[in-house]
Amino acid sequence: MSILKFIFFIIIFFCLSSCGLKFPNLELKFEEKRFFLECDNQNFTLLVSNNGRNFSLFDSLFTPIVSRNFMNSKFTNAKFLPPSSKYDELFYEILKMIKEDKKYHIYSGKKLFCKVNEI
Repeated sequence: MSILKFIFFIIIFFCLSSCGLKFPNLELKFEEKRFFLECDNQNFTLLVSNNGRNFSLFDSLFTPIVSRNFMNSKFTNAKFLPPSSKYDELFYEILKMIKEDKKYHIYSGKKLFCKVNEI
């Protein structure tokens, strides 16, 4: 019985430790950038501000969908919106896009597919 408990705790440990993805820090200098995203047949507007620390995603009616902060290599929730990490990998790819000074990028991740255009 104790072996089953041990295995159970190991599985729980790995599940919980993988929940918080960490991303390498990118040193960026800009006030605000805007992007048009077409993700899974939906249109969004993304505002990235404060040197890549704040992300706000809006739908086509400019209703807020996600608001996240990027600090200490992790994304955290901001403001009053429900927590969602669905877009974290996309947001990090957009930070790399800004660093490389690209204006267009196609993102194909685990959870979604997006075409990203800087406005």
